[in-house]
Amino acid sequence: MQGRTPDPTDSVLSSAFEGASVSMMLTDLDGTILKSNAAFRGLLGYAADQLHGRRFEKITHPADLERILELFHDLVSGQRASYTVDKRCLASDGTTRWVRVTTAVVRNHAGSVQYVLATAEDIEAERSAVQHLASARRELAQARRLEAIGRVTGSIAHDFGNLINVLHGYAEEIAEQLEPSHSMQYEVRGLLEASDRATRLIRGLLAFSGQEQIPPRPVDIARLVRDLLPMLRRLPGEGITIALDLAPYMPLAAADPTQIEQVVLNLVSNARRAMLDGGVVTVAAREASTPGHVTLSVADHGLGMDAETRERIFEPFFTTHRNRGGTGMGLASVYGIVRGFGGTISVESEPGQGSTFTVTLPVYRE
Repeated sequence: MQGRTPDPTDSVLSSAFEGASVSMMLTDLDGTILKSNAAFRGLLGYAADQLHGRRFEKITHPADLERILELFHDLVSGQRASYTVDKRCLASDGTTRWVRVTTAVVRNHAGSVQYVLATAEDIEAERSAVQHLASARRELAQARRLEAIGRVTGSIAHDFGNLINVLHGYAEEIAEQLEPSHSMQYEVRGLLEASDRATRLIRGLLAFSGQEQIPPRPVDIARLVRDLLPMLRRLPGEGITIALDLAPYMPLAAADPTQIEQVVLNLVSNARRAMLDGGVVTVAAREASTPGHVTLSVADHGLGMDAETRERIFEPFFTTHRNRGGTGMGLASVYGIVRGFGGTISVESEPGQGSTFTVTLPVYRE
């Protein structure tokens, strides 16, 4: 009897196996589950009779199955003695759980592979923490990049603004000196209109850079959006309707009404440009889950954005609507305005799935 591989049905072994705190599962060389302990079944929510006799791939997420089957084949064929892998398991309620599985062979007294033993560790919390850390790092890198761009942009905008003021002043003098019927009046008016557009562009750059500081005032976001509705409906975009989802009561935001109007107009205009086939743009406002804040969101069902575009969407002059009238300053201005009032703006978007921009602003305190 010495050196004999214990039979998995031995009562002593079964008792120790069943009561172990480590999640364990024993399969034959075809991957059919022979035994699972209480810890393993508790991890995924199965009863013993739900697992016994099933192949392990039936509780493996399809996206991970090919890789796991390759590793299992290498294991039972002797190409490896064990492996550890992070994979998704299918729980009894249909949900998915991330587990770290370490799998090794069990040999008999003659040295032949007889069973496969797998231990599983719940890594849902670990993966969530890693994902949050990665997200925080991306947001920090984006904030630093935008801050650096803002410093350069603000400096250039000031110099550019001074030049535009000089040009605008000369154009006005020329217009005053010319007779109203003079043939050059058309060209001079063109210069004045161009300088006005340049001035608006400069204001957008200054807003992005945070160099136009406006003292916050109490703003009723929901009322402001309702008052803007007629103007929002007149923005360009065929077959598009505006839907409002406004909380009946919410605290006043610490901002500036005119600036927030610009935020709403830019976000809705951006949403309408993204919806080539029409649809609904939803503007929502409510008290934020974070105490002391309110949120304003604009959602569309348009083109959506990939990860690379989302990383750059608030940069000055970056636009996905170049051929549809976009200048690349709308979202940059929104970013600067929101940041100037101590708020944040985020975007959730996937290609073909639309986009949702969410602005969070602090509540006004006297």
